Amino acid sequence: MSNPFAPDHPLESGLFINNEFVDATSGETITVINPATGLPAGQVQVASAADVDKAVAAAQAAFPAWSARPAKERAQLLRTLSALILKHKEEFIGLEVVAVGKARGPAGYEVERAAEHVETAATQAEGLFGETSLNQPGFVNLTIRQPYGVVAGIIPWNVCLLMAVWKVAPSVAAGNCLILKTSEKSPFSVPPRARAPFEGGRLPPGVINVLSGAGAVGAKIAEHPLIRKLAFTGSTATGKKVQERLHAAISRSSALSVHTALELGGKSATVAVEAVALSNLVNMGQACTANTRVFVEESLAPAFLEQLKGHYAVGFVSGNFVRPTIFTNVSDDARINTQEIFGPVLVFHTFKDEAEALRRANASEYALYASVFTCDIDRALRVARALEAGGVSINTSSPTLHFDAPFGGWKTSGYGRELGPHWVASW
Repeated sequence: MSNPFAPDHPLESGLFINNEFVDATSGETITVINPATGLPAGQVQVASAADVDKAVAAAQAAFPAWSARPAKERAQLLRTLSALILKHKEEFIGLEVVAVGKARGPAGYEVERAAEHVETAATQAEGLFGETSLNQPGFVNLTIRQPYGVVAGIIPWNVCLLMAVWKVAPSVAAGNCLILKTSEKSPFSVPPRARAPFEGGRLPPGVINVLSGAGAVGAKIAEHPLIRKLAFTGSTATGKKVQERLHAAISRSSALSVHTALELGGKSATVAVEAVALSNLVNMGQACTANTRVFVEESLAPAFLEQLKGHYAVGFVSGNFVRPTIFTNVSDDARINTQEIFGPVLVFHTFKDEAEALRRANASEYALYASVFTCDIDRALRVARALEAGGVSINTSSPTLHFDAPFGGWKTSGYGRELGPHWVASW
């Protein structure tokens, strides 16, 4: 398959197992559609259950040597990947634009953050230590950190490269061997499909294996008895299905032990008691952390709403696009206020006092991200603590994420954390 963004490096449609591209045994393919034009962008092959087994076997065979490799060496290979991501930035941007339909600006930002986060994982790998205790006379008690073994990551379509990095970097940095399942909607910008990993210094065979396909492939991964940890990013509905598969598999095997981390949907609330420039249009609103419910103090509401309208009056072109939309006078139990839309849609509310704002903001099954805007530091900290969300930003909005702060959900937005000081240690 030709790669218009790197003619010297064709896009591979096969599965990446044991450091080589192989044909899927299913014989099936998926045509990837450019959502901006509706035209075909390429094809990828669909993994079968046999292909999942093959990838797991490759990872299992690679694990003893890879986990025994000094952390310094694993970190160096990751730093090589970080440099390569930046070196091929334009290719990654182009592939994200074609497969996801996003603008070049956000795509470039994501590439830069992906490189940064790989570097973060490399640094953390070098700083993993066990613990000792001399509290029992005559004994030295040691705590040793060990990788899980064969692990898996399942990623969404909206931020493909960055989500791939969030699964690849910490898991292999800790000494695991990974099965990565890409989204069938945007499978191209994942190393090694876009670029073979670590050109000039590749990982050993079996350390990273990349499979493509739809939900059935993810289900086979979730119920595989040799996978010891699964990290999933996607919708709450799909996350529940993943849990169901895991529970069914556990019930069939008393020896099965699978640790999970699920980062799911969101309906992020913003509480504003100061005038701010706010938007949920990043990535066309297709972000789990998007500011989709805004609660504004009544006296500020008219001016605030006019400012929002001006920000949402963006140019509109023909094609598969949804016009940015603001809804007002919406009841708290309306579907557009309670369900994740995953698009450039914002629900605008007003409130009389802080207690009302918090009560309504927290009246959601989602709890991934929230924001508060105020110049009063006491109020900022008070409201941030009271908002029910895995992460709360003060005087900044989605998608503000930093490598040194953990990210993850609460309630039906999932559990487990990515990024932060204990990112690699969690693997």
